[in-house]
Amino acid sequence: MKMKAAIELIDSGKVDATKLVTHYYPLDEIQEAFRVSADKSSGAIKVHVCQN
Repeated sequence: MKMKAAIELIDSGKVDATKLVTHYYPLDEIQEAFRVSADKSSGAIKVHVCQN
């Protein structure tokens, strides 16, 4: 139930989910993206991998 409420808040624009993404990587750097996401000292909250 909490997930549904979170999705509704994001969908309505009341919560800006883009602020949760701390790191962006192109697909060809996916190994680095995984390394950063696993490294607690990196400060990563959400790592986003995009198609090139």
